[in-house]
Amino acid sequence: MKKFYLIILIALILTLNSCVSSLNPIYTEKDLIFIPELVGEWTETDNKSKTTWTFKKQDEKKYILNFLEDDKLATFKGNVTKIGDYYYLDLYLKETDTINSLYNLHIFPVHTFSRLTINGDKLNIEFFSWDWFKEKFKEGKKQLDYIESEDKQIMITSRTLDLREFMLKNVTTKEPVQGNDYITELKRKK
Repeated sequence: MKKFYLIILIALILTLNSCVSSLNPIYTEKDLIFIPELVGEWTETDNKSKTTWTFKKQDEKKYILNFLEDDKLATFKGNVTKIGDYYYLDLYLKETDTINSLYNLHIFPVHTFSRLTINGDKLNIEFFSWDWFKEKFKEGKKQLDYIESEDKQIMITSRTLDLREFMLKNVTTKEPVQGNDYITELKRKK
């Protein structure tokens, strides 16, 4: 069962154009906020899509996200934080049934994060790519620690506070930070 969810997570990450993953979250517990309008069922604005994002309230400041794509379900812990003027969604694959102890030694949990914009019945989720981070590094802005795998997948290894500081200094516009290729546009399902 855990292997199934890992496959779904990998597929989701690849679908999101190789978004950046992080060992640490983009939030601290004291920075978590709850946006009641996020709770509910959302679908992509493309009417042909059968993808559904269902946000449920877990507790005072946390969500559970059920991501359903092509009849395959993946469940995530979802957390929202605000850095500067922007909201960010941090996703983390929820624990699933244990297959066995050796298998569990080979699964490494990661966080992915995106900029979040809610406007009535519209929800935009903007994922960051490694190219965006590299551009900011070229501009001489504060860099983050990271590792790159043989297949060019990137994992940020910086501490949460360094990641928050980086985002505060580098996300300075309301325009899409990635261009439309990295934006998932959703509408509230009626």
